[in-house]
Amino acid sequence: MADETTDKPSSTSRRGRWLTAALVGAAAPTALLPAAHAAAATGETVVTVRAGDTVGAIAAAHGTTTEAVVEANGLDADAFVVEGQQLRVPGPGSGATGTGGTHTVRDGDTLSHIAAANGTTVGALREANGLSAEGFIRAGQVLTLPGGTAPATSTPAVTGSGTYTVRAGDTLSHISLATGTSVEDLVELNDLDGTGFIVEGQTLRTGGPAPVQQPAAPATQAPTVSDAVAANRARIRASKQPGKAEMREIIRSTAVRLGVDPSLALAIGMQESGFQMKVVSHANAIGAMQVIPSSGQWASDLLGEPVDLFDAHDNAKAGVVILRTLVANNPPDIAIASYYQGQASVRSRGMYDDTRRYVANVQTLQARFS
Repeated sequence: MADETTDKPSSTSRRGRWLTAALVGAAAPTALLPAAHAAAATGETVVTVRAGDTVGAIAAAHGTTTEAVVEANGLDADAFVVEGQQLRVPGPGSGATGTGGTHTVRDGDTLSHIAAANGTTVGALREANGLSAEGFIRAGQVLTLPGGTAPATSTPAVTGSGTYTVRAGDTLSHISLATGTSVEDLVELNDLDGTGFIVEGQTLRTGGPAPVQQPAAPATQAPTVSDAVAANRARIRASKQPGKAEMREIIRSTAVRLGVDPSLALAIGMQESGFQMKVVSHANAIGAMQVIPSSGQWASDLLGEPVDLFDAHDNAKAGVVILRTLVANNPPDIAIASYYQGQASVRSRGMYDDTRRYVANVQTLQARFS
């Protein structure tokens, strides 16, 4: 069993199940280089990556697909790019946009960017892949691409009063492309924090056309999940947290208060972290219940109150309320599997082998805590 300053056990490494738009939420439209850099013979354009850019956002802005940009530049499976890097972007229609096929989810991908890059809609992607309303996807997941639908940005939810209503899967970069308002202006106009976090149904104020782009700052690496993990590990290790016995009691009492079988909540807490608060996984899952920030926001919405995943009581509440929601909507084994793999993934793909092992372990622990 790992001590309180080590990573969580590797058996729960599939923490990408709650993956959302954390990395692409602050992406900005990509600046074009002069026309002399365009490869006219192939219809390609050369662009310079700016701070916050992702391959998905770049592809969407130029009417092509993530896969086409990855292939044209020999990028690795993570499609990692850095500010100042020059990319060859195939012309519109590259990568069989809108003709169906599949898309393998990469770190930072969201449904809105996948839809925009492949000439379809978020709704069509959900339907084709049996995704829930939350639209949760994970790195490595293979999505079926519907064919022949309009790009997701073709009907933005913009009103005549200069506002935009956030839809599931939206990111600031997608909204920027749809409204002509720069990401920086969207952040300032709506008093957003540095993460640019937005939620479905939120109404954002939009301004006029984006200002003339200034020369890019000296190249710096765009934020990554690894950066967030390092920062969160430092933060939680420097904080005062309860020991294992106290954390176990916090989880038990929280489960009783929220109407969840305490033996199940304790089994999840034991399997996830061994009741340790001072752990952050490689996928940025935090604390004893191993909840990533985007799932923490979901838990906050479910509870109707803010949640601080670095607070032991809030961490327990977040994990337990998510578990309560999963139990209410699924058979027991599917609820446990969904906590690990993600509900939409379990429903559409079934349990992975490591998920089955996770479920068996949790059920054994639950019997012990009953």
